[in-house]
Amino acid sequence: MNRSIGIYIKEASENLAKQKSMRKEKSMRKEKSMRKEKYMRKEKYMRKEKYILNYLDFVYFQSKEKIPRTAKFEELVSLTCRMSDDIDTWTQNRDHNTTYKSNTSVTEFLELFGKQI
Repeated sequence: MNRSIGIYIKEASENLAKQKSMRKEKSMRKEKSMRKEKYMRKEKYMRKEKYILNYLDFVYFQSKEKIPRTAKFEELVSLTCRMSDDIDTWTQNRDHNTTYKSNTSVTEFLELFGKQI
């Protein structure tokens, strides 16, 4: 009888160790997944920021060169899209209202520049 209790305790102990190991592994996988997701969100935000900064450069160039307010902005964006597949893909994947290529966008950018200067 003592022998069977000893075996039962040993098996229970092993099962607990396995469960603890599995919980720890699951927790580590979840943490890794969360870190990866956070990294992906940060990367996506940084790409978006990079592209918007390019558009701001176009607006700044236009204002510095005294090119009329919205003239040639979309053409500059299109030129850059033709030069860079990455920017072109990003622009194509935007919702129609968030391409940052419209006259409304360039006007907003110019107003922001005006407030800063």
